[in-house]
Amino acid sequence: MLSQQELELIKEYIGREPTYEEVLIFDALWSEHASYKSSKIHLKKLPTSADYVLAGPGENAGVIRLSDGTRVAFKIESHNHPSYIEPYSGAATGVGGIIRDILCLGARPIALADFICFGELKSPKMKYLFERVVEGISDYGNSVGVPVVRGQTLFYKFFEHNILVNVACIGVIPDDSEIISSFPKRKGAIIYVGAKTGRDGIGGASMASKSFRASKGRDETSAVQIGDPFAEKCLIEAVLETASKVQLIAMQDMGAAGFLNSTTEVASKGKFGAKIDVSKVPKRQPLEPIEVLLSESQERMLIVADPQDFQKIKQIFERWGLECEIVGELTDTGKYEVFDGEKLIFSLPLDILIDKAPVYDRTQKKPDWINSIQEIKFEKFPFPSDPAEVFIKVISSPLFSSKRFVFEQYDWGVLGQTCSAPGYDSAVIKLHSFKKFDEYGEEKNIALAFSIDGNPLYCFSDPYIGTQLTILESFRNLTCVGAKPLAITNNLNLGNPENPEVMWELVNVIEGMAKVLQDMKIPVVSGNVSLYNETEGVSIPPTPVIGAVGEIFPFSEPIKPYFDPGCFVIALGEIFPQIASSLYLYLSFGNFGGKLQVPNIELEKRVSDFIQRMARKGIINSCHDVSDGGIVPAVFESAVFGIYQGKDVVGVKLKKVFIKDESRWDFFIFSECYPLYIISVKRDRLEEFISECAKSKIPYQVIGETVDEDIFEVEGLFSLKISELRNMWEGALAKEVL
Repeated sequence: MLSQQELELIKEYIGREPTYEEVLIFDALWSEHASYKSSKIHLKKLPTSADYVLAGPGENAGVIRLSDGTRVAFKIESHNHPSYIEPYSGAATGVGGIIRDILCLGARPIALADFICFGELKSPKMKYLFERVVEGISDYGNSVGVPVVRGQTLFYKFFEHNILVNVACIGVIPDDSEIISSFPKRKGAIIYVGAKTGRDGIGGASMASKSFRASKGRDETSAVQIGDPFAEKCLIEAVLETASKVQLIAMQDMGAAGFLNSTTEVASKGKFGAKIDVSKVPKRQPLEPIEVLLSESQERMLIVADPQDFQKIKQIFERWGLECEIVGELTDTGKYEVFDGEKLIFSLPLDILIDKAPVYDRTQKKPDWINSIQEIKFEKFPFPSDPAEVFIKVISSPLFSSKRFVFEQYDWGVLGQTCSAPGYDSAVIKLHSFKKFDEYGEEKNIALAFSIDGNPLYCFSDPYIGTQLTILESFRNLTCVGAKPLAITNNLNLGNPENPEVMWELVNVIEGMAKVLQDMKIPVVSGNVSLYNETEGVSIPPTPVIGAVGEIFPFSEPIKPYFDPGCFVIALGEIFPQIASSLYLYLSFGNFGGKLQVPNIELEKRVSDFIQRMARKGIINSCHDVSDGGIVPAVFESAVFGIYQGKDVVGVKLKKVFIKDESRWDFFIFSECYPLYIISVKRDRLEEFISECAKSKIPYQVIGETVDEDIFEVEGLFSLKISELRNMWEGALAKEVL
């Protein structure tokens, strides 16, 4: 919704009162979703370059070059508002949209990942939203043939009225193809390709740039798009075939604000004008010109090409059953001119639509409650009387328990490249279509690792440190499979930026991100900002979601996350009582807060490098990092994770040596300290492992062993049957929903 100040600015720019249609155009292009007017000046603080970055922010997706030369495109986007209003279509079209962002660069989509966050599963509505979002992601991804290989599913009370649906996509650019830019370097014909335009999705960008009212968005249903994954599959093949046969000038997805945004954006990026004829746009039904411009119908893209190549392009798209029409051209006028046949609808200078859109340095105010949250003393919380009872409560919570109920609905193995189950730390994708050979002719495969993470509790209590820890958690997940972290994509989910407290959160999230990425020397190459996640003045916690990409080269197989019998269990890294904003604190006392410890970046890097070296030497048998839930729940996961690969659960006996203060054993059992990894090493490799730790000055502690028994034991605290714990952990989420 345009402010009065913005309306006055429009009048100043055009020298008159804008027409109704012009107001709608400015409303879409100047929306937060399209213009980033509240975040743009702060996002410039992020590091975005490295010698292996081939395309960064500003393009449809980021592109990096792997060690063997393979070019990988990736990005994450949000579909929060649409998914709350209409969960199935909102989530499904979120998948379709992010696939097209990758496709725009000439990359074949090979993997999807999701981060979905809901309120607690107590109400029928939240169960409905959860089930329909998962179904929407599943149906679209499965139908289009792109596997969902990784995800995170959370349930916190803070998301009762604003759920989060973030989806990432990864693609690979064929070796014999060029990266297709969205910045045209010369003029050309503007070509519409894909499905026909309908009335669905009109006003989507504007809807995503405002808070929900008490109606909870019911009056916005028409702004939600409807997807067709089978048309998307045809679009993927048609675009990639075209890119292999025609030298395209530019390409752009029709996403937020649809045809209007894609045509103005391409023209603006090339410093051109654009002349458009909406009568040439393929339509499902009669539409007014403004409806054609603002529709966000799915499975549509924009190509800029030389006019003489049009017939060749049209033949390809018609063979795939898709529309292909010239709908305009880039010009030297600097104007955005829209015609309906011979009739001029409007003509506006392009720079006032894009370049002169308002950019705000909004007021910031540190929330009054932040200090009180951070000063919470854990000692005031009651000491748990039954260690077994509280442990079971944690592992059987939907926040911690197995997400098999979710990922078994996804065809995560399609394409045959996925080397890890979605429930593990990172997805591992073998790029077997891009095999390379060394100088001796020996095959050297490469694998891509991808992790997606968010932590609302950490970022609520301290957005600056919490964001750093979220990023480091993503890097640890890559380390767990033996991958070297290379770059990230991010999705910043927050409330209303016009609220100074939310703006303070946003700036601290960005500055915390900038700090850790600069220290780690890792760039962010793409991303999205989703603001106005608020209902009736109540915002969500700041929830930056991080998609981290790494490589394993040369690749044979990833480090597994699950134990084998007959191994020593080792805590590798730092052990200290980190209960601040922990899952244990939230589940046991309904509380969060406390002071998060500043991460030790130097140790993070050393431990990560060490694990990668040990993996190459074959010394490590398994690896899993400590995160949500803490130390002993992480050990438990390593004992049961093998079931995803058809293995049996493994018994574990832990010594209490890692509990530094037995008077508050809970502070260590459930400590989410960092960096800390749970490693298993076979008996005959322990001495070698210890020697390597000493040489590299890596802290470690042998805390137990794995056994071929039905037991999960922590010395002096509890001894339970691992088979019974496995059943509780595996069935907890389905029990809540069904």
